[in-house]
Amino acid sequence: MSNALTIQFRDNLDRSILAAEGELYREYFAFLDNGRYDKIYRSYTHQHVVNHFPYMPIMDRLTIPAISRLFWAAVIPSWGKTLFESDYLVNRRTHTVKVPSFVRYMLEHQPIVPTNDGTCRRASEVFHRSQKLEMLVGLEFPLTDFGDKSLTAAQAREIGLKTELTLSDALTLLERISKEPWSDVQRGRLEEIYGWFARHPSPSTIDALSRSGARRRGSWRRMVRFDPLTRCAWFSPTSV
Repeated sequence: MSNALTIQFRDNLDRSILAAEGELYREYFAFLDNGRYDKIYRSYTHQHVVNHFPYMPIMDRLTIPAISRLFWAAVIPSWGKTLFESDYLVNRRTHTVKVPSFVRYMLEHQPIVPTNDGTCRRASEVFHRSQKLEMLVGLEFPLTDFGDKSLTAAQAREIGLKTELTLSDALTLLERISKEPWSDVQRGRLEEIYGWFARHPSPSTIDALSRSGARRRGSWRRMVRFDPLTRCAWFSPTSV
């Protein structure tokens, strides 16, 4: 059981032997073959070796939330370049190419990030858990759930987690918030969202707001006044 909680970095792993261990490893090598290293190396069919290969016995079960959290509990303290980069050696180790590690491949192609909705998702679909984002997205979007471990914002960006809203996210939040009872919490969320719009002024942002139906009234009618954009001034800090 202790091995399952410690990530190992293995050297001199023969490609053919590793590929025989499971479909995920075969998919990883197919990913590398598709333009990740020079095509000439493909002619060396029996001399492919991987160094600095991150390995845990639970690698084939990382889409299960409880097991994924065990994986991240080991990964986060071991953070570093080696975690995301491996060496691929061919022709009796006379040629070496830096390639994305198996962990990097899994992050980009498999749902291995545990979230607060009880599922695992791809990193690009999950928000980094911070106090600000937790307040802002609430239960509207999935947040990371690494148990008692946490990432810095820089680490979150490195593995492809969402660390800020996109235009689509902001519009979706406005739509959903408009259907909820008004409160000070909702006011704070609105201030953050419109702050995002102010920091990202562009014709596409203005157009999207105009078409989105974001000027909601409903249950907020007596609490907040929403005016058409044509009656509002749009400015950024650099324009005043």
